[in-house]
Amino acid sequence: MRLLMCVVLYASMLHAADDKAKEKPKDEVAILGTWKLFEIDVGQQKIPATQLEGGGKTEYVYRKDGEYEIIDHSGRNNGVKGKFELGMEDKLKTMDMSLPGKTIEAVYELDGDTLKVCYGLFPNSKRPKVFAPNLESRFVIYIMHREKGDKPAPTEFFNGKDLTGWVNLNCGPKTWKVEKGELITSGTPYGLLLSDKQYENFEIEFEWMHINTKDVGNSGFFVWCDGLPQVGGPYTRGIEVQVLVNYPDVGWATNQGDVFSVSGAKCKPDRPHPKGYERCLPSENRCKGGGEWNHYKVIANDGVIKLHVNGKEVSGVSGCTPRKGYLAFESEGAECHYRNIKFKELPSTNPKKEEIAIEDRGFRPIFNHTDLTGWIMSGETWAVKSGTLVCTGNRGLKYKLPGKKTEMLFDWKGPEKMSLLETSGTAVRPWPVTAKKAGTWERSRLELDPSDSIEFNFADKLEIKNIYLRELPEEKK
Repeated sequence: MRLLMCVVLYASMLHAADDKAKEKPKDEVAILGTWKLFEIDVGQQKIPATQLEGGGKTEYVYRKDGEYEIIDHSGRNNGVKGKFELGMEDKLKTMDMSLPGKTIEAVYELDGDTLKVCYGLFPNSKRPKVFAPNLESRFVIYIMHREKGDKPAPTEFFNGKDLTGWVNLNCGPKTWKVEKGELITSGTPYGLLLSDKQYENFEIEFEWMHINTKDVGNSGFFVWCDGLPQVGGPYTRGIEVQVLVNYPDVGWATNQGDVFSVSGAKCKPDRPHPKGYERCLPSENRCKGGGEWNHYKVIANDGVIKLHVNGKEVSGVSGCTPRKGYLAFESEGAECHYRNIKFKELPSTNPKKEEIAIEDRGFRPIFNHTDLTGWIMSGETWAVKSGTLVCTGNRGLKYKLPGKKTEMLFDWKGPEKMSLLETSGTAVRPWPVTAKKAGTWERSRLELDPSDSIEFNFADKLEIKNIYLRELPEEKK
């Protein structure tokens, strides 16, 4: 009975990771999905899950990025979240698991739709040396079956039909489109189309073609980006893989496949740059010109990026920070087409917290950097110039809020002081903002109550861009 009580006590305490470096098994995709507890092997007997507290309704969910959750449909709790990491030791597959206040060292076996996890029930138990239950040492085996129809689907990076899985970070409504399986950017305004999740290690292949045959055609593929643009700028911190044609010979940049750091990211070029920049110039010219398709293969692994142009590696960087983040395609002044995009994730190499890009935390743009769609203006008092809101008169510019508690983020420059008005019914709340240095871009954040609207007051020489809003969780009563 005491053993059964121990089993019950720890039945909901599964899983996640420490920083031990070890060989990776090939189960990081196969293990993803929802597993339902079937029985527990304690050595002398197997206890059906239906006899445990929860009545056999406990599920264990393994997600990408090492996320792990225990869901108990009996109503005892609302789910416990943690982390998991797979590895290898002495020919045994290991699973390091952590939940708040608990770390478990286990070994496991995965056979199709059956997952078995073996670990000790004593507090701070060491990892089992063999995959077997042991009554004396209190090692037990949890036996789980995959939920029917829950086999993990392969990663679909770009579906070739629409922009599902992508976020228009700061471009116009017509900047990006999908036609005949091709991802197309108009090039205006400058900005990024961002993946809706972060990636670490991967291989990607794609073909690209600039429409310009004589004029400069500029675009790019960004690796390991932050979730928000740099202050006052159209791009994020990250590593750019250049997509360029018809650029003049300037000595420090080429049309052939440069790889370089952007907006505060760090990297080391495979070959020293003539001006000392964090930019790798290609070893040879393999790119075709405007109106022709080029093939890129980008391999990003453990902070190292290698670029293959039309079948041969020509450039690369290492020691990248960040080395996990969002991926993006760039709009930079010219129409560019992408097609035959093939993507494959590679196993994690456990980046440190400081090596992971900044998440977007649910911020979404409310200014499209093209026009004033969604905004309310009295007279011709505001204009959009080169992707920036410019105050040209003496009236405010208003945006209707969703009626929920929100956080607002925006970049501005010009005057020493500016202000906003938050309106709720007949109540008006002023938000004065003072610049650290007049005439330079800076970022401000406001936490707004469930209100009707927010209004930028007019001010001389005021410019605004990168306006984002996110809903905040409701406070528990």
